[in-house]
Amino acid sequence: AYKKLKSAVLPPPMCKYLLEFNNVLIYAGGSRNPEDTDFSLDGAYFSQGDDPENVPPATNFFLVPSNDDIISGVGKSGSVLAIFKDRSIYAVSGDLLTSQFEVVAVAPGSNIGCAANASIVSIGGLLYFLHTNGVYTMSESQLFPTDEFGRPVPISQMIDVKFREKPFEVNRRFVFKRAVAINYTEVYEYWLFM
Repeated sequence: AYKKLKSAVLPPPMCKYLLEFNNVLIYAGGSRNPEDTDFSLDGAYFSQGDDPENVPPATNFFLVPSNDDIISGVGKSGSVLAIFKDRSIYAVSGDLLTSQFEVVAVAPGSNIGCAANASIVSIGGLLYFLHTNGVYTMSESQLFPTDEFGRPVPISQMIDVKFREKPFEVNRRFVFKRAVAINYTEVYEYWLFM
């Protein structure tokens, strides 16, 4: 008797962050191993085109350089995929499906990253995000604006200073991971809820 064997299909990776990017689904901050609960890995997975659950483990994977910080979010900045860590940002450009892409650091050495994935919003060609000392913006491959020495400058008042003006109360401590932002499309504004 002829018995047709069905090929084993692996489930998609378990990850903290998902993002649609150029007809593929990006899985970041996770693992292929279902028993692995450490979601701080430096890898990102991507699906086949127009097939979000089909993620071949051997080919559809790349590493984000490790800087002793964890992946904290993903976003789109124009034609570039931005992968945020706590203290660094990486831009992925090119075609993921043909393996013709590169991962480059954005503002290396500046220790700027993202504090909350839900604060990453694209508005009018710029990507806005929350860092622990303010709101920053980036174009496709660099942080904007910068000071005369090339250091990134937050576009908001220093959030850390604002919250330290009042006496510290342990039970009213601000948690950056809970911050959420939206694009108020009527006037192209970035609204951050903390």
